[in-house]
Amino acid sequence: MEICTIGSGAVTGVAGGLFAMYLGSLVAGDSFTLLAAIVLLTGLMIGGQATILGPIVGGLVVVFLPYYTSDLGQGQISGVLFGAALIIIIFVMPQGIYGGILQLLQKVFRILPGV
Repeated sequence: MEICTIGSGAVTGVAGGLFAMYLGSLVAGDSFTLLAAIVLLTGLMIGGQATILGPIVGGLVVVFLPYYTSDLGQGQISGVLFGAALIIIIFVMPQGIYGGILQLLQKVFRILPGV
């Protein structure tokens, strides 16, 4: 358990250092808003919490899905489409996208004869 805590702290420290280098200055307390925290937690929920790749997949979905939904509609409708897509993903795949894909692959390979 201690190793996980130490590893998490190390990765977080490196990420904070890289973010400060990206900004070109020290990171102030107001750099992260409540909206940023909600987006990060949404990415975690969408991707799945049980694996390492789950939050990565969730982060990619949360970053790229708004761009694709903004092409479909103008103004507020893109936010509605983004929210609807997130709700559908959560209801269809409660384990997250990565967990849902793994579960689907397990079912497919059980059904295939000779595998």
